[in-house]
Amino acid sequence: LSLLSVLVLLRRRCRYNIMSSEEIISGAECSVDVAQPREGWTSFQFKVLNFEYIPTTKGYRLETPEFSCRGDEWILKIYPGGTRFATAGYLSVYLDHHANGGISEQNSALKFEIKILDKLGVTKKAMQKTIPQRQLVARINRGFNNFILLSDILDESQNIIDG
Repeated sequence: LSLLSVLVLLRRRCRYNIMSSEEIISGAECSVDVAQPREGWTSFQFKVLNFEYIPTTKGYRLETPEFSCRGDEWILKIYPGGTRFATAGYLSVYLDHHANGGISEQNSALKFEIKILDKLGVTKKAMQKTIPQRQLVARINRGFNNFILLSDILDESQNIIDG
């Protein structure tokens, strides 16, 4: 079994509303760990099992279980073959507001970081972004088209896939 570990960090204190520690996402098993890695940040770690067998067709995506942060529900979308805007060979990731209605008023902006961790929990790739509230409402620019090369994830010498 291959395991890909993706960490989402949100720059705010969050309440945790995850239905189960293990969920099935688009045919891949996903377990979730929640922690506070440093002051003012909350992290949600998603571990995708059997990652090497997930389709890499451009536009195909996995969606994590929903998680809550300061009144808003979120999901992480992982595109193993990238979005239609990604350069060929890149994995894309997006943080998506997953609720009816708009962003809660207390969330005027969102600062987040997404990381790929290796087998030992060491960061192999990280990107951070701050999204103003107007872009959150418009659902614009909440992720990264060219996050990491899929070949780097699957390369055994990179120690990213735990399998």
